[in-house]
Amino acid sequence: MLRWMAAAALIAISLSGRALATERAIGDWFVSSEADRFAEDGAKTRVIALLANRGGDILAVRCLAGKLSLALMGHYTTGDLFLVKFRTDRNAIINTAATAISEKLIEIITTPDMVRQMQSGSEYALRVTGEASNDFIFRAGRGAAKALGEVTKACPVADDK
Repeated sequence: MLRWMAAAALIAISLSGRALATERAIGDWFVSSEADRFAEDGAKTRVIALLANRGGDILAVRCLAGKLSLALMGHYTTGDLFLVKFRTDRNAIINTAATAISEKLIEIITTPDMVRQMQSGSEYALRVTGEASNDFIFRAGRGAAKALGEVTKACPVADDK
């Protein structure tokens, strides 16, 4: 448990550059939020992190500057590009891309449909392909709908149809 909290705090700090103002657990999810100093409408930056079932990998669902995004923590070379296949449960596979925005984080181009699938899903699978290909499987776990609701409250899921 302590390792999980330390990892979740690390991703929150690495995403924002400093510790966030409000942090709490919602089931298996770790939720952090902070006021966006540059948002004219008082919007909040939200970070949601989930510890993977293997190897301590972390998936984050974020609302940053009013935009939804997924991020995956690991070991990368800043600037590297990746192809990503995303799938929730048995839904259609969504092809997207990602960029390493630091040595610890890739940011995945996120569609509203991806987050919509996550809200009702029980398992999230990502195949990340760069020089090598790696699969990441995350179980939604307890509190997923509520935690994702916190993110979509700050960044509503737009209709992409």
